[in-house]
Amino acid sequence: MEIIRRIVNSVPTANQLEHDLRDIWNEMEVQSNIAATVRNQLQHETTDESWSTAGAGERTLLLNRILSTANSAKESFLRLGAMYALTDRMYDQQMFSGCIGRDRRDQWLRYREGEFSASWVMRALNTEMEKLSSTIELTSELLAVAKKELREQESMFSCFRGSLHKSERAESKAVSRVTEMLEKQQDIIRNIRATVCRAQMVELQSSEFSRRIASGDSETGDPSSGDGTGYEQLSLSYYCLNQSKDKLCFYCKHPLGTVFQDEIPDDEGHHRAICPVPEKKGLMKGRIHRLKERLRQLKKEEETFPRGECRDKTT
Repeated sequence: MEIIRRIVNSVPTANQLEHDLRDIWNEMEVQSNIAATVRNQLQHETTDESWSTAGAGERTLLLNRILSTANSAKESFLRLGAMYALTDRMYDQQMFSGCIGRDRRDQWLRYREGEFSASWVMRALNTEMEKLSSTIELTSELLAVAKKELREQESMFSCFRGSLHKSERAESKAVSRVTEMLEKQQDIIRNIRATVCRAQMVELQSSEFSRRIASGDSETGDPSSGDGTGYEQLSLSYYCLNQSKDKLCFYCKHPLGTVFQDEIPDDEGHHRAICPVPEKKGLMKGRIHRLKERLRQLKKEEETFPRGECRDKTT
């Protein structure tokens, strides 16, 4: 923009033009060094052992950086070449218009063995551009290969992620099935435990019944002891006792075949916990006592009467 402003608004002097040409040339040398650095970096990276072991993503990042630097240097070369050509052309125009002497112009062209002549600068610029274009072309090819590998890896990773998700879903279903099976087994175990508890309760109740202890209120009441007749009259303990009726209970076997046989209840059988025979023990003792008294009276009567009278009376 400074050159265009000078062209439009002012007439630059020879010193100004030569100063601008030197600045442009120095900037071109800087870009030339950058281009050489890019070439050396590319050669070093591609020939190093770590290049073959690096991943596609790492190579893509590195090549993108090199390619960006090379393209920037190329744009700078084109811009500086155009600026140098315009400035040198302005120098010629000033000489032809008489603003600058021919001797000054010739002296400038011979400066540093013609290094600042437009033709020499353009040849050097073309040489740098060819080298830089080769570097850009090689970098682009390597970058295309790296991107292709990266896409293939992404596709592979996508397939792997899909397989992983499927396996995770399958594992989740398997875990759900196992959990469901465990819950069913736990339910079965709880049912078995409940059955065992009920069996143990029945066993405990049976052992309690053997000691004449039964449920005093209902099938779920508190155990309490009492007499069998009272249980039978109150219709208590029938829930459990009716399930295990004996044809002839333990207590009814003792008076069987004796004078007390009439005390045995005339029923279809009952559990010994509600047998009334043990409660009639006092009645049986009373009957025995009365019989003994009757025998003593008979013996006394026999002793008071003569033997013959007794025989006559007996006859």
